[in-house]
This record gives sequence, C-alpha cells and structure tokens, in this order.
Amino acid sequence: MWQSFDLTGTALDDATQQILDIDSWMRTFAFESLVQNYDVYSYGMEHNVTFYIRPSDGRIMAFPFDMDHSMQPPGWPGSTSAGLRGGANLAKIIDLPHNLRIFYGHFDNFLDTSYNPTYMTSWINYFQSLTGENYSGNLSFLTARYNHALTLLPSGVPFASSSPSPPVPWPWCPFSTLLLPDHTRRDLRHRVRLGSAGRRD
Repeated sequence: MWQSFDLTGTALDDATQQILDIDSWMRTFAFESLVQNYDVYSYGMEHNVTFYIRPSDGRIMAFPFDMDHSMQPPGWPGSTSAGLRGGANLAKIIDLPHNLRIFYGHFDNFLDTSYNPTYMTSWINYFQSLTGENYSGNLSFLTARYNHALTLLPSGVPFASSSPSPPVPWPWCPFSTLLLPDHTRRDLRHRVRLGSAGRRD
C-alpha cells in the first residue's frame, strides 16, 4: 500500500483505486477533519491509524483511531479554522479530482445530518444530564467548526454528463452507464440511479 502512496498522478490514481475502498477513506478523513483529531495519520501523529483488509475483495479501509485529541479547546493543536484535509501522502490522494468530489460529498452529508449544532445540542444536553459534566466547550467547538467548514466547501456546479442525452427525463435514465466528469456536483452521488440495478457511485 505504501509503495502505491509514493506514486503520483495517473499512476497513483490507478494503484489506489485498485487497493483502497476510496469511499470509506474519504468518509473517515472527512470525519477526522471535522472533529480535528490531531492525534491521527495525516494530521500530526502519523502512527495513529487502523487498517482493515476487507475479506470480500481485499480492499483496504481506514478506521478512526485514538480520538482523545478531538474537539479540543483553544491552545491545542486542532483548530476550528483549519482546512478541510490534513497533509502527509494522503493529501495527494484526496486531491485527485473524483476523490475530492467524494470527500466533499461526505462533508455535505455530515454537516446536513449530524455534525451541526441543531442536531447535536439535544445530545450534548442529554449526556450532560447523565454525567454531570459540562460539554458546552465541545458544542462551541462543533458550532465554530461547522460554520467554518461551510465556508470552505466549493459552490455547486451544474450537472453535466458525457453520455448521450437520455430520451426520458432525468433521473430515470435507461443507460447502463452514465459517464460523470470529475467536476460533477459533489452531492450527485446520493441521487444517481443507473439501470435496473439502481447502482450509485
């Protein structure tokens, strides 16, 4: 795996598409970015990461690991105003155009569903009532990080396809394959329905 991470450009793209579950990697590190876990690979402590080789296809997944440096108060390394991705050799994989679209799509999903103050306030209050602890600092961090992340996500672009125009209204496209360019809207992955299998990509 690390040999493939040393590659660049098309060679890097081809190699990592073969061995990684790209979708799970993009989701894991979108999450790590939002909570600003600084004790993890690509953010500061490069040794902290867990890999799982999925038996069904041999693809490698990355799991969150060692979360105790997440959502820390001012003065800790993590910052609510940090960028959306970390560094190391993972950055160039995230920056591959179709990977970046998936990465942004996971940010959209987290911010819309769970990583936002509207959703989390009730949970913060609930766990404060159970433990007697004060988690208002965590909520303040989440709110600031949420607001900043929204400013970093790129604006959507109009839908585009390099396949022939479907003879029936979208999304009920009769083609078995629809070619999506790398600049296609980051949220489209949640809406595409192709053929009878209903496949999404």
